[in-house]
Amino acid sequence: MHPSRFTRRLLAITFLGLAVRVGYVLIARRHSPPWGDAFYYHAQADLLASGHAFVDPIRAVWAGIWLPSAEHPPLYTTYLSAFASLGLRSVLQQRLASCLLGAATVAVLGLLGRRLGGERAGLLAAGLAAVYPQLWLNDGQLLSESITALVIALLMVGVERYRRTPTLVTAALIGGATALAALARGELILLFPLIAIPVVVLWSDGRRARLVRLGASTAALLIVLGPWVGWNLSRFHHPELVSSGFGTALYAGTCDPAFSGSLIGYWGGVGCSLPQITIPAPSAATLARWERDPQGTEAERTAYFRRYLEQDRLPNGSLRDESDLDIASRHAAVNYVKSHERRALLVVAAREGRIWNVFKPTQGVHLDATVDGRGNAGAWLAFVAFWPYTIAAVAGLVVLHRRGHAIWPYLMLAVEVGLAVAITYGIQRFRIPVETIVPALGAIAVDAWWTKSSLRRTPA
Repeated sequence: MHPSRFTRRLLAITFLGLAVRVGYVLIARRHSPPWGDAFYYHAQADLLASGHAFVDPIRAVWAGIWLPSAEHPPLYTTYLSAFASLGLRSVLQQRLASCLLGAATVAVLGLLGRRLGGERAGLLAAGLAAVYPQLWLNDGQLLSESITALVIALLMVGVERYRRTPTLVTAALIGGATALAALARGELILLFPLIAIPVVVLWSDGRRARLVRLGASTAALLIVLGPWVGWNLSRFHHPELVSSGFGTALYAGTCDPAFSGSLIGYWGGVGCSLPQITIPAPSAATLARWERDPQGTEAERTAYFRRYLEQDRLPNGSLRDESDLDIASRHAAVNYVKSHERRALLVVAAREGRIWNVFKPTQGVHLDATVDGRGNAGAWLAFVAFWPYTIAAVAGLVVLHRRGHAIWPYLMLAVEVGLAVAITYGIQRFRIPVETIVPALGAIAVDAWWTKSSLRRTPA
């Protein structure tokens, strides 16, 4: 059976999206060393492939100290480790592996566009996704946003499928996709109460059908999340669920640098270190030097991280693990907010303004270029593209609403972003759920305009 014309065209656009991403990696990111979260994923994936399951990669690689880690959920690390187990362990190889995720996202968004507006809208959605900088830049960064975008696209396809055919299977698919989203980025567990539960309840006929399908969706969520959560409950000093990084993320946005001054609403960097942490984290330049010359800097790295760890021990003399730091960070964050209540609403407003590029947008571009490592060209390209894509997406929502199509699940993605940013800080990486579906929604607006223009040109 020959593939349909739509399938052939979608495959061609998918390969275009892959070429864009591979080209970006080979031209702009080939020799760029990972640092921060990117190093975490890269090193942890290599360790996982070597049989060390989800340990703190920084301390393991640079200090020879083995502690459990759930700072980031496991999905992206697991994906990279599959390639590492095949011998593809270099940073460049893993960035190219991430390009496959980006290409898959292009294809799934094409399918979502077709469900929303037909075959032409689907091809437009894939085309817009293939060249959208806010998507392909992530694939060269070696960050979990690559796999997050794919899972979000799959979730929304599941939502559209359930809208047409509400069954136990489609309800379970929504619950499972939501769990995968949480395993990619911990804060996305919010999508279960924001999208999964309302979709299953509101789009089911009869009380019994609602309860049964909600049970199926919840069961799928627990089956996918359960093994990771259960393991985390057993391996730390204190119970952890999806991620042990909530406290540190909370505190990173609740200290003096993030509550006042030029970086209000952003994260405070080393200025947000806990009181007992007196040795600052290594700079990006230092991390890059350590990565370029691991043998020559081994003694320096080992000495640094041993000093870093030795400063913070429990009363019994054992090293604190991530759950200890998580609890200390949460308490410090809550206490800081209580003592700065008058500024809290202002800071939240600044966070929301930053995430939607309306508060200090030029500074935001500079921070994306430097702190997030996108470079000046990439950061400006992403910023410029954000506006026409977002305006087109809003227009697409209006078109869908006029057609009687439910748009609230897509709005809930923006609500999730707003909630996550309100309690942490405003960086563009939190915006990935919205950035993912922007091309599909924009395609609806373009397709509607195309149809209207064609009707005007057709003689009566």
